[in-house]
Amino acid sequence: MTRAPNGDLIIADDSADRFKRVTTTGGVVVSNFLTEFQLETGIVGGEVDLDGGIAFDDLGNFFFAEENTDNIYMVDAMLIGSIFVSKADIMAVTGVTPDLE
Repeated sequence: MTRAPNGDLIIADDSADRFKRVTTTGGVVVSNFLTEFQLETGIVGGEVDLDGGIAFDDLGNFFFAEENTDNIYMVDAMLIGSIFVSKADIMAVTGVTPDLE
């Protein structure tokens, strides 16, 4: 889990293949941040395994490591995602096959 720039808590729910948002302003509310459909059709392009790390940068971009592809993805504030660092790039720099779990 990680904190979003607005203070919400973002949690990886690997059992449901989605990221959930926990908002505490005015009471605790749990909602979807990124759904399985968004991840599998629009960002990763296949089944996802969310055992890797998650973080936000100072610009509000969301990053997550995906275990099946061993890529690191970036999702911008408009929820448009792309590969930020590929498995091939990690292998080229480190000489080791990544296992992003």
